[in-house]
Amino acid sequence: MFTAKTMKQGRQSPAGKYKITTAHREWWGGQNRAMDLSLTTDAGTSVYASVPKQDNNAVTTKTGEFEITSEKVVTWTATTTGQHAPAVSWL
Repeated sequence: MFTAKTMKQGRQSPAGKYKITTAHREWWGGQNRAMDLSLTTDAGTSVYASVPKQDNNAVTTKTGEFEITSEKVVTWTATTTGQHAPAVSWL
């Protein structure tokens, strides 16, 4: 799901330890696409990283680790804290 302020991706996941990594690249000339990255389960939401405004063509990667004790849906969200929509190269 994508709106001007958020981008979300949910997935049913079995119990276990996980690591999620995303890459962010500014392709459009100095846009302020700063964002917070969070993970949500039925236990709540936790912001695990912030991506600052980036220079042109700069690539930033962010990694979060989490553990779930039973199968559940985990939702990853990028929420804008800058002036423009989040940009994610890969998840």
